[in-house]
Amino acid sequence: MEKVPNLRNRKEKGLTLVEVVVSLAVVVIVSLAVVSIVVSSSSSLQSASLKGFFTHEVDTLGNLFLSYPDASDYHDAMLAYTGKNVTRGTDYTLYYDASFHYAAEEGSFYYLTAEFDGAVLRLASFRQNGNEIVKKEVGA
Repeated sequence: MEKVPNLRNRKEKGLTLVEVVVSLAVVVIVSLAVVSIVVSSSSSLQSASLKGFFTHEVDTLGNLFLSYPDASDYHDAMLAYTGKNVTRGTDYTLYYDASFHYAAEEGSFYYLTAEFDGAVLRLASFRQNGNEIVKKEVGA
């Protein structure tokens, strides 16, 4: 007598729908984690670069203030460094574009304020929305 094959015990090839859905869910979760890490790293690098640039800028402007107590010499030094006519004792604002070049106020992404208070110069840099980046006080 011939045996009839048992279809229930036959091993089937391929994946079930549940296995496919679970696999896709794992791939999506891992992909989202990787994208999140990349975005976070990029944001951190940009923030560090921004803070580094304005720390250098504030330090340089502070050193010019301390190095040139004479108004004429200070004006000449600022003109050479920034290309702007800046008078010692008169508050000023410098504007920067996204590439950290000096810019007009209309196209600026960042700005730096310098406020004179006698023998003290207060420097502060900001994002366009007013969030502070770096500040420093030099003098007396």
